[in-house]
Amino acid sequence: MRGLITLSLLPACLWAFSCIDQSGNPVDWFAVYKMPIVKDNSIPGVADGIGWYYLDVNKKDSLQPSAKTLDDKDQAIAYTLQQYYDKQSDTTIFHAMYNDEPYGTVSVSGDTNNLFYELFSNRINPKFRPSETDFGHTKGTLFFDKTSGIWLVHSVPKFPPPDGYAYPTSGHDYGQTMLCMTFKYSELNKIGTQLYFNRPNIYSSFLPTDMASANLDLAKAIAGQYATGQPSSSIIDLTTSAGTTFKSFAKSKDFNADLIGYERGNSSEPHPSSSPCDIFLFAVYKMPIVPGDTSINGVQDGVGFYYLDAKSPGAFVPSTKMLNDTKQAIAYTLQQFYTKQNDSTVFHVMYNDEPYDGDSDTDDGDDASESTKYGHTKGVVFFDGTAGIWLVHSVPKFPPPDHYSYPESGMDYGQTMLCMTFKYAELSKIGTQLFYNRPNIYSSFLPTTMSAANPDLVNALAAQYSKNASSIFSLTTKGGVTFTSFAKSKYFNADLYDSLVAPTLKTDLTVESWRRGGLVGNTPEFSYTKDHSKMARSTESSKPYVCIGDINRMTSQYVRGGGTLCTNSSSLWGAFNVIATQNSC
Repeated sequence: MRGLITLSLLPACLWAFSCIDQSGNPVDWFAVYKMPIVKDNSIPGVADGIGWYYLDVNKKDSLQPSAKTLDDKDQAIAYTLQQYYDKQSDTTIFHAMYNDEPYGTVSVSGDTNNLFYELFSNRINPKFRPSETDFGHTKGTLFFDKTSGIWLVHSVPKFPPPDGYAYPTSGHDYGQTMLCMTFKYSELNKIGTQLYFNRPNIYSSFLPTDMASANLDLAKAIAGQYATGQPSSSIIDLTTSAGTTFKSFAKSKDFNADLIGYERGNSSEPHPSSSPCDIFLFAVYKMPIVPGDTSINGVQDGVGFYYLDAKSPGAFVPSTKMLNDTKQAIAYTLQQFYTKQNDSTVFHVMYNDEPYDGDSDTDDGDDASESTKYGHTKGVVFFDGTAGIWLVHSVPKFPPPDHYSYPESGMDYGQTMLCMTFKYAELSKIGTQLFYNRPNIYSSFLPTTMSAANPDLVNALAAQYSKNASSIFSLTTKGGVTFTSFAKSKYFNADLYDSLVAPTLKTDLTVESWRRGGLVGNTPEFSYTKDHSKMARSTESSKPYVCIGDINRMTSQYVRGGGTLCTNSSSLWGAFNVIATQNSC
């Protein structure tokens, strides 16, 4: 036990600067969660937005409520920052405060005799500063002498002040986090590299001349320079003074992808209180063009849509972004492939009975037609050796093979999309379903290393197709949601829902049409003839099945491949309660 205490506590005689705990003692690291405003008295200050929980290396079993509020100066964050405030005029001390929503005015400075500062600085005159959106979305404070220092990473806008402790009202409403780490001086060079990639919006800084030459990336970052091109990211191990290792991830603007979603998967619809991150399931209903309607963005232009995911499966929510915007779930998800499209370890296939840059599908049932001989099926699949996604949709001529855009061909009518994240082990089953469907493939690549484990997928990519009638598989997403996948070949020669799905699920289904007179949000009613989505819902809540697929209920479709995916979920069933009572089976 004494050894552990020796590692955790950092006596002031050893280190000039360190994180400071709630009792005013040096500590290797601490973490903070500030509560959003909650109208209760569970912890001091929570009703005013200044109540918080604390955890450090010596008390790391659970977060503990702080007896002091964040506007008090007798608590860990204030104690820690006060070390710098007491030394802010000391020219041997380096400091940098940065925030994409900065405190007050900019105060970027350096030793006027510092050659490195003069060489790299283009930010001395504030009128030449870039706009705030050009900087990284990053917040923090550093201060070091030549023995040790701290890095406080946080999420609080307009914090901290450069010359004295105060907690801002801009940090009251929402939940916030902070992480303070104590480092030896030798780690500062690595931190500087991460800032160089981040391009922080620095509002107060000073770098002593004798530190600049040993910390070139830091000097560049303070002077407004930043990493461009490739590599677009940096991963570095940082070891605290007492031996705790943190892995630091930094990206530049050229990374152009989600930082946290390291495995291929769905990317959630942006929400005001959260960043896009990996999820395992989302569904989209794109509205048809509704003239004169202003209920959701883009509905008059055919690019307005409703969104639902595994985090909130009980109701469709109108998207604030339109489908022709690149900052929404579908674009984020596909961008994962676009950024890796030349990676020879990544499998992908894009298929559409009305392919991108191809001819229209007439649905006339003539098997001699180049378009109608293929299955009436649309989708995208991409995987590496660990995980991937299957996006099933109803949009003609979508998506492009090399970049995101939403086509005019998908604007007039209602459309559906279902995106699921799977472990690699499920790819073989997906390949079998495509082998039955006979998809019209317009872009694909299968690494040699994946071929042996996925023989049906190999056949499908080679334009082969099953002579058997149908296939049913259970597919389980990475989040544990089970879908029953139904696939039929042209030899099935019957309606998919009436002859396969409903008998298998042992329930009556209402198929495809958005209810005439049913409302989604505040959207006016529209005729089912404007709806080209491919969805179904069980009629009884005791068997709450929802299905999304890619084939129509038309006699011309009997001799074409296609499929649907169904899941048993009361919450999803409720969200899809706007499907019509017409077209039942």
